[in-house]
Amino acid sequence: MTEAGLYNQWFKYMVPNISSCVSPPSKITVSTSLSLANLWGMFVVLVGGHALALLVLCTELITSHILQARATQPDSCLPC
Repeated sequence: MTEAGLYNQWFKYMVPNISSCVSPPSKITVSTSLSLANLWGMFVVLVGGHALALLVLCTELITSHILQARATQPDSCLPC
């Protein structure tokens, strides 16, 4: 379909004015500057993600340590 140009023809039919916006802005302006006060949410998410990753790491290390201790511990209930 793409090689024959059928896709492009369908796309032009469905979106007749694909090369320009309906009302393009004449000038793009940034109303606020980037500062720490404007970006605090991003840092909260970053720190929260790091804290969650650290919690998962600690859980995995503790679980691994407990499982290895159980595997190397001799069974005292079994007769010799």
